[in-house]
Amino acid sequence: CHREALRLLLTVRHDERAQNALGLAYWLCGQQDEALNCFRRAAAHGNADARENLRQFEKREKERENNSIN
Repeated sequence: CHREALRLLLTVRHDERAQNALGLAYWLCGQQDEALNCFRRAAAHGNADARENLRQFEKREKERENNSIN
């Protein structure tokens, strides 16, 4: 995973501008719950990229649910 990026981004974790990037680093390190929290915070502050990341996540989750039903 991208542990070095995550380590560096954690130094600015209180800066709302870093939340989407932090979310991506968490995601790439397999920490989806933390990633979603960061994406939600960034989206709540108007970050369009974070909104898109949330949309993509929701799309993947729906596809997973549909595949598990079939």
